Amino acid sequence: MSRKHESDDLLNSVSNARGYSLALHEVLAKHDPDALAGYEQMMRALYLSDRRLDGKTKELVYVAVLVALGAAEQHIVGVARANTGFDMWCRMFGDVSGTS
Repeated sequence: MSRKHESDDLLNSVSNARGYSLALHEVLAKHDPDALAGYEQMMRALYLSDRRLDGKTKELVYVAVLVALGAAEQHIVGVARANTGFDMWCRMFGDVSGTS
């Protein structure tokens, strides 16, 4: 299997697991697939797998950290849209995307 095919498969796996992919995933898949594989392994262990906290609680913590760190609005909104549904976030906090 070619390196490009492996990178494409990895990016598809990321997208299927999350329901979306970010520019970060695409850049890593193209330029450093081993780094993307390691990043995904870490994210699955910390964020995507239910352990002591359920997924929605982890997402709330994740979004709160993104906000506290001053992450780009596009990143925060992307996470909210992809996971529990943007409608829930709009009901809780108002529409932060600038689109109604």
